[in-house]
Amino acid sequence: REASFRALGVFLLFSTTEGDAWFLEITESDAARVAQDGEAVDLSLEEQGEHIVINWSHAFSVTDRKLHLRSYATHETSVLPLAPVQQIFAAIRRVKKRYDPTLLQQIHASAAVGE
Repeated sequence: REASFRALGVFLLFSTTEGDAWFLEITESDAARVAQDGEAVDLSLEEQGEHIVINWSHAFSVTDRKLHLRSYATHETSVLPLAPVQQIFAAIRRVKKRYDPTLLQQIHASAAVGE
């Protein structure tokens, strides 16, 4: 298995040599696992008109050169030791430098979309 990293606007996707993969969203620091040990993990995606609703499972932060995750369900925290932290941090800096904060807030709609 090869590790990979891809930045697509405010979205970051990466996989590790262990076969784990994560999908990150920069504006609200949301994260969801999309593969574990080389096996796909179901990610809840739903299209609602002009919006895509994603059931994010974690919040993430980059501190002390490590990717930290906090589960929304259990509030447990963990560190992903094989995460490409330098690439993640650089991508976050590029997006925040390139786009006005007001525009970034508009990208991330609240959970009440469609209600």
